[in-house]
Amino acid sequence: VHIFEWHKEHAKKVEEFAGWEMPVWYSSVLEEHLATRNAAGLFDVTHMGIFQAEGPFALSFLESVCANDISKLNQGESCYTHFLDPDANVIDDLIVYRHADEKYMLVVNAANETKDWEWLNAVRNAEVRVDNLYPCFRVFGTKCILKNLKAPSSEKDMRVDIALQGPKSLDVLLSIRWDADYKEKILQLKKTELCHAEWGGNDIIISRTGYTGEIGFEIFVPFVESEYMWNKIMEAGR
Repeated sequence: VHIFEWHKEHAKKVEEFAGWEMPVWYSSVLEEHLATRNAAGLFDVTHMGIFQAEGPFALSFLESVCANDISKLNQGESCYTHFLDPDANVIDDLIVYRHADEKYMLVVNAANETKDWEWLNAVRNAEVRVDNLYPCFRVFGTKCILKNLKAPSSEKDMRVDIALQGPKSLDVLLSIRWDADYKEKILQLKKTELCHAEWGGNDIIISRTGYTGEIGFEIFVPFVESEYMWNKIMEAGR
C-alpha cells in the first residue's frame, strides 16, 4: 500500500510483523496514546486479512466455521467471533460484518491470514472435518463464494482497512465531505453497526468497530483510494 511511503517519511521506528514492515511510533508512545484517548488517532491496519463469503450458502458456511450464531446478524451488523477446529479449539478470532443481503466480510489477524484462508477453503471443499462428533457431516460450502479482498483477483471488491479511533473520531470522519444522506447514515451508527457510503465516487464501508474502545471507526476503502483517504483524514485531524 502506498501509505507506507508516508510511514517511511514520518515514523521514528519501523519493525517487522507477520511479514509486514510496521510503523511502531512517530513521536512518542505516550503522546500518541493520549492523543487517541483525548482526541483521535489514525491507524494503518491494512495488514489485516479481509475475506468475503457470499451467495445463498454463505450463511450456512459461516455457521459451520464460526463460534457465534451468525444468523442473528441483520444487514448492517457485525459480531466478534472465533474460527474453531473440529475439537472446538480456537484457530483465530475475527469480526464478521454482514454488509449486504448475502455478503459477509471477515476481518482476521494478519499473522493468521494464510492459515485462516487455507482452513476456510479446506472446509468449503470438504477436505477436513468440521465436527469430530459427527465425522460424516459436510458443509454445502462449495456453493459459497470465497474472496480474499486484499488480492487483486477480487478486482472491484478489493479493500483495505484504516481505523480512526478516539472521542473526536466522528467529528474528523464527518469533516471529509460526505453527501448529506451518507453523513446521516454515519451519524446514526451504533456500536458494531456498519453502512455503505459513497465518497469521491467510491463505495466505502464504515463500521463502528475497533480495538481501542468507544468511540471509533474502521473504514474499508478500495485499495486504489487508500492513500488519498489516509491523507484526507490526516488533514481533517489537523
